[in-house]
Amino acid sequence: MIFDSLKNINYYFSDEICNLIKQSYQNPDDFSFENSKDIFVKKIEYLSKTENECKIESHFKYTDFQCLIDGEELIKIYNPSELEKASDYDETQDVIFYKDSIVHLNTMFLTTGYFCLFFPQDAHKAGIQLRNSCLVNKVVIKINTKLLK
Repeated sequence: MIFDSLKNINYYFSDEICNLIKQSYQNPDDFSFENSKDIFVKKIEYLSKTENECKIESHFKYTDFQCLIDGEELIKIYNPSELEKASDYDETQDVIFYKDSIVHLNTMFLTTGYFCLFFPQDAHKAGIQLRNSCLVNKVVIKINTKLLK
C-alpha cells in the first residue's frame, strides 16, 4: 500500500501512467481512456457511509489507484490472510469481499490532492465517513499489476 501526495506521483509510475493520472484528475468529467485490458479509468461519486455499511475488498489482478477529487473519507487497511471470505473471487470484476473485522493494520484519511495505491496483498475498506456523510468524488484507475513490475 502506498499513500502519498499527488505531487509525488512521478516517483511511482512511468511517464505514460503519470500523464494518465494527471489528465483524469484535472478533467474527471471530460476524461475517458481505453487501453485493452491493462488499464481502466472510472470516476466514482458516492456518499460516505458509516463503517458498518462499508465492505472490505481486495483485488488479485489489478492494482487499485484511488485519488479524491472532492470530499473526504477514511480507508482501513487489512491483511487478507487474516480475514474470512464473505464471497468467492469474482474474476470478471477482479474483486473478493471479506467479512467485517475489527482487526486492521492501518487507517488512512484520504482527502483532495492525495492518493492511495492498493496492491493485491492490501485488503481495504473505503468510503467510511469521517464525521458526517459527505459527497465523495474519486478517480479510480485499475492498473494491471504486471505493468508495475
